[in-house]
Amino acid sequence: MVTRHTLLGRVRRRALYEASLASHAPARTAPLAHASRPAAKQPSAAVRGECNRNYPMTVHAPRRARTDARMLLPALGWDGDVDDATLAVSELVTNAYRHANTAGPELRLRLAVLADGALLLEVSDPLPGFMPRIPNPERGRGLPLLDQLAKHVDWYLHGDDTGKTVRALLAA
Repeated sequence: MVTRHTLLGRVRRRALYEASLASHAPARTAPLAHASRPAAKQPSAAVRGECNRNYPMTVHAPRRARTDARMLLPALGWDGDVDDATLAVSELVTNAYRHANTAGPELRLRLAVLADGALLLEVSDPLPGFMPRIPNPERGRGLPLLDQLAKHVDWYLHGDDTGKTVRALLAA
């Protein structure tokens, strides 16, 4: 059954997608673009609820992460738009799978509902940096879309050179 809330969510996501197409440019101005200057890993804020999941580096990882996010977010007590959060999870996990796909290692998803009601999404992968961007008109719209959904997007390298974590903060 399609409800008014579902339709409004679809309209909003479509508007965000079209805005990301209009603003799509090769150079990004968000903190994520500065691959030479990662953000420092900051201490965690007070967390009301959190969940960590590992996924194998397969084509099925984004779908499994979406399914888990849709199920876990209400259980963790997040009051925000589950559809927007699921879209953000899907984008982060898809990027990790596509760009850090190496045999064996897993990627890790962390969902954390902070004390102020915001949602922190973190996806860690084994690649200690970013692959060079190859212009492709069929791809490259996900991170601008994520910029529209999230209050903040950044990343940091793991201290032991075993990978990186990309994180997004969504308002409640």
